Parts: sequence; C-alpha cells; structure tokens
Amino acid sequence: MRSPVLLIGLDAAEATLIDRLCDEGRLPTLRALRERGCQGRLECDASLFAGGVWPTFYTAKSVPWHGVYHHIQWRPEHMRFELVGEDWLPERPFWERLDPAVRVATLDVPLMVGRPRAANGLHLAGWGTHDPLVIGSWPADLWARTKRRHGPPAMHRANIENLATVDGLLRLRDTLLKSTDQMAAIAQQLLASEAWDLFMVVFGAPHRAGHYLWDRSQVETNGAARSKFAELDGALTSVYVACDAALARLLDSAPAAAQILVFAVHGMEPNAAWNHIVEDLLSRIQSREQHHPERQRPSLLQSVRRIAPQRLVRPIMNRMPLRIQAQVDAMVRNGLLDWRKARYFPLDMDLAGYLRVNLRGREAGGIVEAGAEYHEVCDRLREALLDFRDLDTGETLIGPIQNVDDLATLDAPYRHLLPDLVITGNTARALTTPGVRSQRFGELQWGVRRKVPSRRSGNHTDRGWFVAVGDGIRPGTRASAHHIRDLAPTILRWMGTDPPADFMGRPIDELVARGPAG
Repeated sequence: MRSPVLLIGLDAAEATLIDRLCDEGRLPTLRALRERGCQGRLECDASLFAGGVWPTFYTAKSVPWHGVYHHIQWRPEHMRFELVGEDWLPERPFWERLDPAVRVATLDVPLMVGRPRAANGLHLAGWGTHDPLVIGSWPADLWARTKRRHGPPAMHRANIENLATVDGLLRLRDTLLKSTDQMAAIAQQLLASEAWDLFMVVFGAPHRAGHYLWDRSQVETNGAARSKFAELDGALTSVYVACDAALARLLDSAPAAAQILVFAVHGMEPNAAWNHIVEDLLSRIQSREQHHPERQRPSLLQSVRRIAPQRLVRPIMNRMPLRIQAQVDAMVRNGLLDWRKARYFPLDMDLAGYLRVNLRGREAGGIVEAGAEYHEVCDRLREALLDFRDLDTGETLIGPIQNVDDLATLDAPYRHLLPDLVITGNTARALTTPGVRSQRFGELQWGVRRKVPSRRSGNHTDRGWFVAVGDGIRPGTRASAHHIRDLAPTILRWMGTDPPADFMGRPIDELVARGPAG
C-alpha cells in the first residue's frame, strides 16, 4: 500500500542560517527531523534565473525547457512585455501528471502559471506567497471558506511599505509572524480534514523576510531608538523560529506512515545590488554609442523608476494585486523604446542582468540580422561592460557574462524567450565601490552605495536544502548534492509512479529504493 506524502516548503530559507539555528537549538523540530531522516543540499540556477526556481521544481525541467524566469517577460511575437501566462508558457506541475484517482492538495506553491485547475483535490494559490502571481482556489469557493474561518490573508503586497525605517521593518516582522501562524492553521485544518495521497504547503514568510530583514544595511537609523536595533537584528531569526513551530503543528497532524519532505529550492545572502550599477553602465554605453556624451540617456529600467518615483507610487502599487501591478509595469515599459532604432534592450534586472537583441525573424519588429550582425552586437556589449573597472582596485565589477548558447541547446523549446546575454557581477564590491572607469566610456562616480531602490538587504543564492523522513530512509544520514529538478522524480517514485521521460531530474538515491517504481 502506498504511503501518503507530505511536502513542506520554506520559501528561500537560507541553508547556512538553517544550519546555525539548528546547531543552536533554535529550530528543534527541524533538528529532530534531521536526526530522524536524511538531509542534503540542493543546487539550482537562482544566480542566473531567480524567478525560475519554483517552475523548475514543479516541472522537473530547467528554465529553457519550461520558459519561466520572471513574472514579466518579453514576448517577441507581440513586441511587448507581458505577464507570464499559460497560453504561451503551458508546462504543468508534476502533480497534474498523477493518476486522476490520486487525492492532491497544494497550498501556496509560488510562481504557478495559470489559475488553479479542476482536479481531484484542492488548490489554494497566492494566499501567503511572497509574489502572488496567481490568486485563487479550487474548488472556487475554497478561498471564501478559508477567509471566513481564518480571516483575510495576513501577507499581501501592501505589507511592503515604509521599509526604510526600523519601525516599518518591525511591523513587517509582525506581519510575517502572523502570516506564518495563519498558514499553519489553514494547512493543519486541511491536512486533517481527509486522507490525502499528496499534501503540499509552502510558507512564503522566509522569502519576504530574507529580502527585507536580512540585516540593517538598508534602513535609515537616524532618530531610531537604539533599543530597537537588537529587536530588528533578531527579526529574521524570529520568522525562522515561527516556521519551525508551524512545522511542528503539521507533523502533529500528519499520518503516521507519511513520507515527509521539508525543503527550500533556493536561499538568501546579503544583497550586493550590483544590478543597479549595470543600469548605470548601460546608460553610459548607450549615450556614447549615440554620440551624445554630454547627455546621459537613462536606461529602460531607470526611465521606469523616474516616471514612477517609488516614494509616491509604491504605496499605491503595493495595494494592487501583483497581476495589476505587472500589467501597469509592462504598459510603461512597452512605450519607452523606439523599436525601429533599438538594436538591444534590457529586460528586468534583479539578481542577474538580462539583455535582449532586437533580432529580425525572432522579434516581430526586429532590426538586427541573424548571424554576423547579431554576434557583433553581443560581442560589443560584452566588451563594453567588461571595460569598466573599479576606481579603487582596477578590478572588473562585471562577469561572467553568458550568452544564450551557454544556457540552452538549439532544441530547447523556450530558448527563443531567453535573454541573449545574462550578466552576473562581482558581488563583493558592488555596494562599496565609489565608481568605475572605462578607457572607452569615461568615468562614473556615485560615492559609496549604501542603499538600493528596492530596500532589499538580502537577495537569492543557489543554495537549497532538504530533510526527508519516511520508510526506507536511513536516520541521521546525509545525501550527496542534488539539483532541485530531482525532487519531483523522487516524489513520484514515493507515490509508486515512474518519472515521465521528459523530466530532466532523477530520483534521489538516498531517498528511494533503486530500480523502477513498483
């Protein structure tokens, strides 16, 4: 008889912080699970495609094979930025490939493309997710029933306000603690409501906490009571402790024979925010290429920020659903460039920087010819960015720069949606460098950068992790490193099903019996 499966995600919970808090005894539930089962590290591609990690988990495919790497992406056949949608990004999650008789419940899986579908079970989307791309439920009345029983969602976009002050960040902490407790209550109630074959819940609070509560580097401390500094310094830990308590509640409600997986598909670390430097460099490159050295033309992203100043627009925008925010953002972006002249243009930049060539035959309004001209544009951009050096050390702040051929083979179905250049940087220097110098493009000085427009003190890493407990899993063991693509095949094997042939991951040996299912 097949054992039920319980999956608990702690979105973007950092592996090294989990290790430390377990060693200190601050996460007793997770520490006990480690002793009872097998733990291991997970690799992912967050440094290149931070927005693609959850779709990679639930499709068991890399970004070029499922197509999602951000909530707003460039759609070349329409020559515009669009909110990602299942009409053009149709890859579906692994649980939709199970036998229709299998009872499945999923709560708050991030970056789901498309509204919850009719299925043998229930699905809640966007309740306590950091980025609620989709908000809704199946059955359709589940959302209303949940709201009546547990109150309205505690975590929403309006919580991301006044993050420049100590008091504002402490209010955010309180919201995240409330959200974690609320989601634990919802999940506990639904888990105990019937015998599920697969039950999955993801807690979104560690993700938002990691971005804004990682440290005090982005907060204005002038006038703040010093007694609150220690409280703020412990805010992130308090969210992790709350998640551990939520985990204990769910384990109390779990079937005795359940296979249990607790995991994070990526992590967090201090935010170097070098991508803002990339925007400045692009602006300088563009101005010199257009022979207007006296006038600094803003980049596309800088223009968005200047049109919509954060201090005025952000409180309003944060109260809108993410879908509406994205539509407004895309509308602004779509009107900023003259496609008859733009040979390349930036996509949204977060952890990595993305540049796209306006390629004839791929873009509906493309002007750059494939072949020699395309490669010339990419090579010149690469050379220009690498020519900038730190004023103090003479070191480059940019690199490596990968092109689409490094990221995807020619047969990858969503290769045509990827950036042509993905730019990473010297994260150790980005916040402290006073400026850069280029022989070709001159000097840019901005002083020591201490604050970033997003107010994010933390940003993503490639570090994920898992802890698994259940039949056939040896207690107190450590697995070799695996990729997040390997989780879905492992879960399917637990459920007595062989992974589909198009999956790019494989079952984790330490968690499953060798050989085919059954």
